[in-house]
Amino acid sequence: MRALAAFALAGCTTGFTVEGEHHGYVISKLELPMTEADGARYGRDVNGDGRPDNLFARVFTSLATAGAVIEDGNDFELARGKVLLLVDLQARDLGTAAAAAVKIVEGRDPTPTPCSSSSMCGQHLKGTGHFDVAFAYPEVEAIPGTIRSGAFASVTGELELRLAVRDLPQPLPLIGARVELTKIADDAIEGVISGGVVRDKAIDLGKQLLSDLKLSDLECDIDGAPPDCSCETPISLALTRRYDTDRNCLLTTDELTALEPLFAPLDATDLSLSGTAAASIGLGFRAVAATFDP
Repeated sequence: MRALAAFALAGCTTGFTVEGEHHGYVISKLELPMTEADGARYGRDVNGDGRPDNLFARVFTSLATAGAVIEDGNDFELARGKVLLLVDLQARDLGTAAAAAVKIVEGRDPTPTPCSSSSMCGQHLKGTGHFDVAFAYPEVEAIPGTIRSGAFASVTGELELRLAVRDLPQPLPLIGARVELTKIADDAIEGVISGGVVRDKAIDLGKQLLSDLKLSDLECDIDGAPPDCSCETPISLALTRRYDTDRNCLLTTDELTALEPLFAPLDATDLSLSGTAAASIGLGFRAVAATFDP
């Protein structure tokens, strides 16, 4: 993706247009808050009240304390190519640009194949991967912004991420979303994504993640006792070691009931964005160079 293109800077009254090369990347890491300090570092003022917002950080950090590190599960699925998020950054210059824009889309059919063996995955995340776009590229709106001193800051828009504990990624649609890039280069970018998840979507995501956690027992052998169980993913192993009270390498619903209250903050939400109740989220990310065709 290096073709020149231009489009109107939506939502801006200055009449700028975004011009320049399209720089393609694939997200190689989503950095979910696992401590209170992480929540503060990734939190942003989503609703304009002058205070950082990151309600999802309370959920992620509580789960991490309980032994369910969602980031570990997501890392596993990123490496296997189950979660594929492509980033298009358009700008005249990566150091300074009065009008730039970011678009995030879902990818598919990575080349090279993500796993060369069961223990050697992430081959598509080495900066040379090629991808197809999973859905109609023009239908996803770019979020405009500016680049100053090598850092990008967007206005608000909408985008969709993916989170996964097991094979099936769960959608994470954001409203009032902002993208910040603190590092911008041809071969890599990194930054922070923040925004709000509409209340119903936040509750659904919590239910799906909890369901996936409770299915972690399907990934563990039953011929040993913790910590000797053989589990496919780091998160299933961590949960088995912590909650398998009868030490049979199986996790039952009863053994994981302690996780259910940890999703309660998503029922309350903490934002009102244009009259819509939402739960705030802020997370870090890193991405490496990639090519894909619109």
